Amino acid sequence: KPDSVPPVADPSSRPTSPRRAATRARLLEGARQVIAEQGVRGASVEAICDAAGFTRGAFYSNFIDRDELVLALIADDHDTTLTHVEAVLASPPDDPEAIVEAILERLADVDPRQRYLTRTELTLYAVRSDAVRSDFVRLRGEFRSAFRNAIESAAARQGIALRLDPATLVRTVEALHDGAMAQSLLEPIDLPMGSLQRAVLPRLFLDRDVD
Repeated sequence: KPDSVPPVADPSSRPTSPRRAATRARLLEGARQVIAEQGVRGASVEAICDAAGFTRGAFYSNFIDRDELVLALIADDHDTTLTHVEAVLASPPDDPEAIVEAILERLADVDPRQRYLTRTELTLYAVRSDAVRSDFVRLRGEFRSAFRNAIESAAARQGIALRLDPATLVRTVEALHDGAMAQSLLEPIDLPMGSLQRAVLPRLFLDRDVD
């Protein structure tokens, strides 16, 4: 394959009607269900459409190919996460533990097993695929930038100093959360879902010890 691969079209650049947006949302949910169990390469268009309740035509009227679907899924995951995080950080509690708890509660409506498996499969696909890697990294960078801005704004309003520089903090939170989810799914009795995040994240966010 050539070293230079043309970028995949931005999955959010196409204008959509409410009906088209609803169809797209159902296809994304169907894709999450199938990819979580079969991986990206094992997820056929037919299986995704069956899970969403549509025909192949609906898929190809929304996505050019598998690569565009992958980018749309990661963009949608980022948007959902940022919506929850920004809602909490727009008016954060004074207690750092309460901030973490509020964010985890907002994310609790997402099936943790499906979310972890889907995110992992999408990441592995991007690592292996020259065609989507640069766009995947760009989307992840935009997510981290927005997350960093939300944290910095909240810290400024609360008059607190962050323990780590914001860019490093965001990457640390991301790595900790994903790793903790994997451990909790494998060892739910020893490490209940969210327990490691509750124990560690408050100490990362603030430049002081948490009682």
